[in-house]
Amino acid sequence: MHSLLHMQELKTWKHNRFEACKKNKLQTATRSLPPGTNGTAAAMQMLQVTNDDKKRVAQLCGQQCKQLWLEAAAVCALTFQCPSTPGRRLACQKLGDIGQAWKQDSGATNCKRTALVLDCHGTALQRLPWSSSHQEATTSCVMTMLGVDMDV
Repeated sequence: MHSLLHMQELKTWKHNRFEACKKNKLQTATRSLPPGTNGTAAAMQMLQVTNDDKKRVAQLCGQQCKQLWLEAAAVCALTFQCPSTPGRRLACQKLGDIGQAWKQDSGATNCKRTALVLDCHGTALQRLPWSSSHQEATTSCVMTMLGVDMDV
């Protein structure tokens, strides 16, 4: 995949390409049209591309956050009680396990572990302690995977 990124043409997005929490409109798409391009047909086509980009970004962000939280849970040794074997603890391997660990033990140690899972980002924590947030790590990954450079 990494070699595909080098072959992929780098796309330049404006910082306001789409509204994260609002429905995109024709005016939103018009902002992203290349200079000298105008007309309703071009704007409608750009609206479709923008909506597709927004869906892909949301999907990648979700995947990245899930991966980062699970890596952080592993780093913190966050565990939950095995539902079938009393006294046995299992490592958190899905997001629901993190929630289960919190529900089963909201004591000080688990509270610190859960806070670390939600505040830091997985194995990157071991390499670069607290140097970036989930948001920064996810943004970097999404931009790389989509081949995007921001025009700010």
